[in-house]
Amino acid sequence: MSAKKVVPPRGLRDAQGQWPRKPLRPERDYSRWDNPAAARLYMELAGELTGRRYALGLSLRDLTAATGRSLSTLTSLEQGSAWPSWATLTDYATAVGTDIVVPGHEGEDVLLVLRRLMPRRIGESARAVAWAVGVSPTTLYARFREGGRPSSRVVLAVACDIGCPVLVTDALPAR
Repeated sequence: MSAKKVVPPRGLRDAQGQWPRKPLRPERDYSRWDNPAAARLYMELAGELTGRRYALGLSLRDLTAATGRSLSTLTSLEQGSAWPSWATLTDYATAVGTDIVVPGHEGEDVLLVLRRLMPRRIGESARAVAWAVGVSPTTLYARFREGGRPSSRVVLAVACDIGCPVLVTDALPAR
């Protein structure tokens, strides 16, 4: 048997004899997004959920079994390369033992809380919120009604537009 040839990594060693390391990823520029505040909030939520997954020692394959979502969907959720549905985001949160809540409304469905709070935006109707978010009022109501399936982009854009924080907390015990 012949010995395997060891191929050194590409690049040159620095003055201390260490292999070069990739620079840290630069801060994301959210200005090109349609709603920079919602994008920033989404990346914070995804970062907290991913950190929780790492802390629990779960792999993405473990989460595919727990959530019923595809590996590519969960990967894009963690990397922020696509807006998942709100159901996917909440399923991921549940799988890692957390809950996504509106402070002061723990234990309530975030979609129903936001729908209730939308018309309370000072001096504006829910219709104005819908146009500010970038969807038609009919679409917004259809997605926020019981059983609606909004994307996380719409949910977080509404939360940012009406000034309502959305946080990741430890899962609440079932009532």
